Amino acid sequence: MYYDYFGLNQPPFKITPDTSLFFPGGNRGAILEALIYAIVNGEGIVKVVGEVGTGKTMLSRMLEHDLDDSIEIVYLANPSISPDQIPHAIDFELHL
Repeated sequence: MYYDYFGLNQPPFKITPDTSLFFPGGNRGAILEALIYAIVNGEGIVKVVGEVGTGKTMLSRMLEHDLDDSIEIVYLANPSISPDQIPHAIDFELHL
């Protein structure tokens, strides 16, 4: 396969990204820092949107990795959830 050619010992792209492979270039690091700043400073709900393959899931996983454990994270992966269902989905994820 291409592992030897590129010097890889594991698949670089999986459905659930590996945060140890995060590359901060291409403004990814700056976006992550902006998200962390917004969350830590209580800027409200943050919504990350983008085309398939742009790194939204990786950013979400990096937030989980980098944020303090005292911050509760709700990850809503269903893009078809209606606006009136969002509070219920958050309540469910937080076990309220």
